[in-house]
Amino acid sequence: MHRHFGTSDEIYVYGTSKLTVSYTYAYGQIHLPIKDMVLDKFGGKAWKEILIVSGLDDETDFLVFQSYPDDKTFALLRAVSSVSDFSGVVALTGMPYDTVLEEFGDYFVQYCFRHGYDQLLRTLGKDFISFIQNLDTLHSYLARTYTQLRFPSFRCERRNADSVNLHYLTERTGLHPLVIGLAKAVARDIYHHTAEMEVESISTHESDTGSEREHVVFIVQFKDVSENEKVVVKYDKQPFTSVLSVSHICTALPYHIVFDENLQIKQYGNMISKLLQTNLPPNTYMTSLFSIMHPPMKFLVENILMFSNSVFYLSLKKTDRTDNPLILREKQLDSVKSILENKDCFIVLPTGYGKSRIYFHLPELFEMTTTKKSSILVISPLQALMLDQMKKLQDMGITATVVGECQKDKGLWRRSLTSGNFNTAVKAVIIDEAHCITEWGAEFRQEYSMLDELRSIFPEKTPFVALTGTATKEMKFEIMKKTQHGARQD
Repeated sequence: MHRHFGTSDEIYVYGTSKLTVSYTYAYGQIHLPIKDMVLDKFGGKAWKEILIVSGLDDETDFLVFQSYPDDKTFALLRAVSSVSDFSGVVALTGMPYDTVLEEFGDYFVQYCFRHGYDQLLRTLGKDFISFIQNLDTLHSYLARTYTQLRFPSFRCERRNADSVNLHYLTERTGLHPLVIGLAKAVARDIYHHTAEMEVESISTHESDTGSEREHVVFIVQFKDVSENEKVVVKYDKQPFTSVLSVSHICTALPYHIVFDENLQIKQYGNMISKLLQTNLPPNTYMTSLFSIMHPPMKFLVENILMFSNSVFYLSLKKTDRTDNPLILREKQLDSVKSILENKDCFIVLPTGYGKSRIYFHLPELFEMTTTKKSSILVISPLQALMLDQMKKLQDMGITATVVGECQKDKGLWRRSLTSGNFNTAVKAVIIDEAHCITEWGAEFRQEYSMLDELRSIFPEKTPFVALTGTATKEMKFEIMKKTQHGARQD
């Protein structure tokens, strides 16, 4: 289940469309080590000059968790280039920009070490190749904090015993010298190797999302690799026969997808069809369903093999079933979370906020955590409202029916609720327009004052959810008392 955070208070719970970003950003966490590098190498006078040239403010443009347009970061680096001389002389010398980038790459690794990140960096891999292959995974975790930062992507492949090809893909062009400084420092300070690097090729590729990425390939040559560290890879070509049936694998690994070299899907876990809201027809291709959001690349088998140790982010392409993804606002999402955790809820939201959306999709959300069918019981005071909601649900492809005054058989509802299949399938009881319990319970709908009796019909963990657009404190207390809200220990 995806959760894609937008700029408004609406949140996509499943299904995404392609993400388009017009600008890229850096954070103060990048600006600060540039400042420290200048102060360490050239002192405060040079730094003041750099601030004037760059136009940055020493207070407002260096906040750790504040995002800044890339233009500011590039302006800062260009100012360092114009003011700084790495021989130790400070003047407007026009120091090559590539040299500044490489020096900053080297310094950034030292900066991370000084600020306590050395242990984290050392856990990325037992050797240089493992380190590079795991960088994308590290970036995926950092992206949760630095939400606007568009991270580059890396991969590494061995050329021979003491050299590798390092691939660097980025939306930002011209920053590859920085990678040279970073890679050399990692080889030196973490793996105690001297690395020499040269650019083998620079090209531009369109990713699966349509954005252009610069693809730089480096040759990294290690000068002091011992014989014990040289790796010889051997593959066991013995055939493998699984003792598990396909059905066992699809149950044990509910989110897996198996596809061939042509990207044709051959097998998938039980939850995939539920997430897609359809069974996949034969000869379905991955590219007809998904786009790769990260790593930035075309959806090709050869590209996937090059990123074999990466975390892949896929977005679901729009289909007839995904043109109207479930969108929840903040309070709707909080309510859904609590219901999915089997908690009793009392929800007061203003008219027009979308209370019904809280329970419309609950069955399929519950089914994402189980292989069994799930149902929701909704109790409404008005037959017209029930019929209207039933039609809306059916139009959305959700099975729904009404049991109420329109049935001549008055005992149908009890037999339905207590039947084995339905009783165990009910995952939540929704009491819509719950204010009617106190306003109409004794007169218009006597049954509304007896809803607590449903507690004895369903399993103890079944959450009861009271929904209303208005309720005073006294009304809340009375409704919770009559529905036994809070009687369970959640």
